[in-house]
Amino acid sequence: MKISAAEVFRTRQVIADLKAFVRNTPEKTMERLAIGLPGFSPGVPDRGDLYRLVYKQDCQFRHSAEADTYAAVLLAAAFPEEDFPVFILATAILLADLLQATSTPDNLFWNWETYRDHYAIADPDARAVIHNGFRTGHRIGVVKLDPEPKESLCLRSKRTEVLSGLEGTGQTGLARALDADADSAGGLWALASQQSLSAPTAMAFRYLIERNAGMAPPEPETAALIPWLS
Repeated sequence: MKISAAEVFRTRQVIADLKAFVRNTPEKTMERLAIGLPGFSPGVPDRGDLYRLVYKQDCQFRHSAEADTYAAVLLAAAFPEEDFPVFILATAILLADLLQATSTPDNLFWNWETYRDHYAIADPDARAVIHNGFRTGHRIGVVKLDPEPKESLCLRSKRTEVLSGLEGTGQTGLARALDADADSAGGLWALASQQSLSAPTAMAFRYLIERNAGMAPPEPETAALIPWLS
């Protein structure tokens, strides 16, 4: 399956965003998920499998011995009414693992079909990172969705919010680029990424990568990623 330059770059960005989202999850939420996993020990810095998975293994289930941990996270991602923040956290971990796996069964199709209405009502950061994870998984062929997530659900900020943020910054070129093709947008990012980004600028580039067309910088496999701002 041939993957476009824009999707190569987006995949790297989405994986980084999922990891950042997981690691920026409130400690209490992380602990509620950890309690249900093997090896949990309260009051200890490394509290069992969840902390090893998130901080030492980059949100990847690497060993067959981790089947019980995977099953527990999969279960937590199936009960939105019981603990919605834990449900979102577990889903983000599963998506990060799925997008990094070299060979993996399509385990999350059922989650999408069953819980997409729940993902849609999450707060903007969570909603966007989860929908971007599913859309990217679909586009690179590791999960099959019909239909893929709507563009509006993948955007942390609306177009009007991005334009409002750019007002008065003098970045008229960036404002005009919100409708640019992936290559043109990627060229702008290649230049901008070498400089310190203001919050409005970062928001605009995040909009560009989260829209359906995405961005395709000249070297998508190594280009700098957009920083996560929670």
